[in-house]
Amino acid sequence: MTNTAITPSVVSPYKFDVVMYICRAQIFHTEHERTIRRALEIAEKVVVVVGSAFKARDTRNPFTADERVLTISDVLDFDQRLFFETQRDHPYNDTMWSSYVLKIMSKHAKGLHEPRLGLIGHRKEDTAYYIDMFQQWEFIEIGQTGQFCASDLRKILFDLELTHVEKLEELAKYVSPKSLLHVMRFAYNHDPETGAWTHTEEMQRLMREASFLKKHAKSWASAPYAPTFVTVDAVVIQSGHVLLIQRRSAPGEGLWAIPGGYLDAGERIRDAYIRELVEETKIKVSARTLREAVVDQDVYDYPGRSLRGRIITHAFCIKLRDGALPKIKAASDAKRAIWVPLDQFYQMQDQMFEDHFFIIDDFITRLKDKK
Repeated sequence: MTNTAITPSVVSPYKFDVVMYICRAQIFHTEHERTIRRALEIAEKVVVVVGSAFKARDTRNPFTADERVLTISDVLDFDQRLFFETQRDHPYNDTMWSSYVLKIMSKHAKGLHEPRLGLIGHRKEDTAYYIDMFQQWEFIEIGQTGQFCASDLRKILFDLELTHVEKLEELAKYVSPKSLLHVMRFAYNHDPETGAWTHTEEMQRLMREASFLKKHAKSWASAPYAPTFVTVDAVVIQSGHVLLIQRRSAPGEGLWAIPGGYLDAGERIRDAYIRELVEETKIKVSARTLREAVVDQDVYDYPGRSLRGRIITHAFCIKLRDGALPKIKAASDAKRAIWVPLDQFYQMQDQMFEDHFFIIDDFITRLKDKK
């Protein structure tokens, strides 16, 4: 009888083939780190999806996606089983957002037979909605051990009443030394000759924004209920261009935006968007022509669309006849007004104010669908 060698099957020591962690990590703190390390304990491959990519810096999103990926990689010592994907927001299209997440998981599970897939995180009010989108994956709950969150740490970072030394001491309680180093590189310049510390240009801009938002919140603190504001926006498109203004001051100082503003007391919405458009751009087109060129309108009310609070905007899409672009001139609170080619516009998401990129994109998509 001939003995036949039997090769034992390879049994993975991990419960999951792929576990995904969706996070923003603004700022990357010890709870984020604990979650990823737990995922590495139970999964062959861990995919960290870094959200809110390609956004302009603001006090809620001070770090770019690349900066956050670098920080996490550094803190986790560049673990070879750790993979990163960046994901842009889609505040008015959950289907598109979830479809991209599904594509990411499919990419990392490709070639696996009956893959064991998981989603790890902490279920809370602002994460439960997306966790429930992926019920086909097993959810691994990571209970929060600390009584803090990233928004608390950002408040410390931008608190105008703290010196940089006090800020670093406070942040050091909640972030690893490597993560703190990345925060320092973003926020501070250090002169080795004099030993002086100064804020970077970006940090100075965000601190001005933090100061504005603090005063804005204080001015409404005595209201009997949380105020809701109404604004109007005018998306003007002509000859493959879109009209943008550059904001003069906080919030969004220096960022590009749709011409628009707050509804005046006693004013109709149908009049307000024309008024704001003309005030900010001095566009050489009659009010009647602008009204007649409206091809679409909608209400954009994503609750987190503005750091100033609950702001609901009524946006109008004005499609002017192709031809020479009308003359424009920045005025009011606009620093600049320009016509931007649409192909160039789609490279500007990280320079756009609040959700204005998505509002313009939504209207452009609708125009294409009507053709």
